[in-house]
Formats: sequence, C-alpha cells, structure tokens
Amino acid sequence: MTPHPPLKHILWICRWYSNREDPQLGVFIQKQAEALADHYRVCVVYAMAVDQGETGSVIRENGNLLEIIQYYPRRHGWLSRWIAYALSIQSAVALALQHFGKPSLVVGYILNRSGIMARRLARTHGIPFVIAEQWSGYASGAYAKRGWLHRHLSKRLCSEAAGVMVVSGFLQTAMERQGLKGRYSVVPNIVASPPVSSRPGKSADTIEILLVADLVDRIKNISDVIRSMKELHRLHPRIRLTIIGDGPDRGELEKLAAAQSLPEAHIRFLGRLPNNEVYQHLSQSDFLVMNSRVETFSLICAEAMSCGKPVVATRCGGPESFITDSDGILIAPDAPDELLAALEQMCRIFQTFQPETIREHAIARFSRTAVGAQLASLTEGWIRGS
Repeated sequence: MTPHPPLKHILWICRWYSNREDPQLGVFIQKQAEALADHYRVCVVYAMAVDQGETGSVIRENGNLLEIIQYYPRRHGWLSRWIAYALSIQSAVALALQHFGKPSLVVGYILNRSGIMARRLARTHGIPFVIAEQWSGYASGAYAKRGWLHRHLSKRLCSEAAGVMVVSGFLQTAMERQGLKGRYSVVPNIVASPPVSSRPGKSADTIEILLVADLVDRIKNISDVIRSMKELHRLHPRIRLTIIGDGPDRGELEKLAAAQSLPEAHIRFLGRLPNNEVYQHLSQSDFLVMNSRVETFSLICAEAMSCGKPVVATRCGGPESFITDSDGILIAPDAPDELLAALEQMCRIFQTFQPETIREHAIARFSRTAVGAQLASLTEGWIRGS
C-alpha cells in the first residue's frame, strides 16, 4: 500500500461484513461505506474467526474506500475468543492508521464488540465515536435474553456515543424500549440502480417467484412459503419458487420442499450467491416473497423494487415503512392463510404493476447518492460535535 497524506478520514469497525465465506454478510454495510467514500476517506476493518484456510490480512482498496479483512484462527472459550478478536481488530486498525493516518471519527457497527473497540480507539485519539446498528434482536426478543453485562454495556455505549445510527424508525423504537438511550439518526440501506433488464432466459410459460434470505426459519419463516406452494401449484401450475441463501435450516427446508410432492424443480435451492447474481435472478423473476417475522429494514425488498419487481412482504417492522400498494402486497407475519391468498393474488396481477413506478420509488429513497449525502451530513455533524 502507498501511504496517503494524513487527511481527514472515517474508520468503521464492523461486526458484519462481506467476506470470503459469506459474500452476502453485511453487504448493506459495505454499500453504506462505499456511499460515504464519495465524500470522505473511509476505512472499514473487520475481523473474522476461521476454522480453516489462510489467516492474516486481506486488503482491498477502491478509490477513497479501504477495506481490511483480518482472518484469524478460531479460539474456544469466551475469553480466548474475545482476546483473539481484539488482537485481530487492533492489527487491522494499525494498518488503517498506517495508510490513512489518525481518523476524525470512529464508528462501531453492530454492538457490542465493535462498539467497545470503537470507544477504546476514540478515547486513545481524542475523537468522537458513533454506534451503528441493524440487528433485529432488539425487536425479536433475542437482546432481552442477553446477560446483564451485555445489556449494561450496550446501554453505556449508546449513551456515550456522539450518535446512534439505525436503519429504520422501527429499530430505533425497539432499541429505546430496551432502554438504549442515545442521539438517534435513521439512515436507510442503499439500493443499487441496476439497468432495466429484458429478463434473459425467462420463460413466458412460467411464473417465477423469488425468495432471498438466510435460511434461519424462526426469523425468516420460509417454511410457510414452502407449504403454500402445493396449493398454489394446484391453482397456478406454471409457478416456480427459487430460494437463494443458506443457513442452519437448509436441510430441513429441503426435506419440507420434497414433502410437497411437486414436479421436479418447482422449488429449487441455489445457496448463497454474490450480490450481482442475486440481481440477475431478480431481473428474471416475476415477483419477490419475503415472509419474515422481524426485519429492521429488508434490503431484498428494496432491491426487488429497484428492479421494478412487485413484492409480497410481511408487516414485520421495516418493509411497511416504504412498501405501498403500488409496490406490492403487505400481509401480517405468521399468517399462512393470508400468505397463500396474497401469493395467489400476485400470481394473477403481477403484470398489472408498473415496473418504472416501483423502480423510481426505490431509487428516490435508497440510491447511493441520496443516502450518501445524508451520511456525509451526519458524519460532519458528529465530527464537529453538533
């Protein structure tokens, strides 16, 4: 790396980030960092424990954005894990300081580890720190089950931070209800503006339904979508459901799909795919289904809309803040009958939606330009202490 002059820059310490094992992990954080890099020098550091493969630093530089991914051997025992993580982050931060110099602001993205390291670095250099959060656990009940020390640290970090950046008003409300007080700002996720596609390879005889999610059924409720396919196929024999994503429940969900006794390939699992390939499948789909119990935003819904595709989505926190009747159908979570009715209706009416209207709605609110300008304005205020 060729060192830059010590110009103003922003350092993000992230708990989630795109990596060699899971390119989709925290891709929404990566897009925000790219947008902020249109205005500042930005360095993202991320440390990941691995069971196998090479360890050490992977450095990616693209214009004003520097990404330092630190892979380190997985340790066992909470103290050993914490020490290994802290040392890896410190190593990545040292590279960032060598490259860009002293930061003007440090952001801890996803509590608690990243926030603790951000506060420590801020105190060392006499600069402000900010907490950024997207985790759905504040609304799902997972945070409330964390130990007293974890919850105490979360509250301290939020109250001491110069700002708390969240992805939706829904998440802010959920965090405040858990006692996390702070100076909140809502910054949505970013949606790319893909070119208008002629849907290459799309058969006119097939209704293509797409589902993109981590295969964690207690949160994403993919099983209800799979169960609905048998009756939906009876009503619309031309349907096909494509599921993109991976996770601990994939095996059980594949068994459930096989139990529906549908013709071959009417439900297919493609595993995890990089973001550009997800967009290719969006362009070939007729509509998206998102049946989660809790979502702080739902980037995939916004991405589908950016491709001009209507969505069937649950009112699970984030989606109802931006999906309108012109964009798709909203349903209650955990309502299999309502889900089936909405899917059946969408199979009949998806062609009546206006792709350009849906696309323009998404891009106006979630483009890199719009969100990047908001991020830059907030960042300047945090640096100045205003």
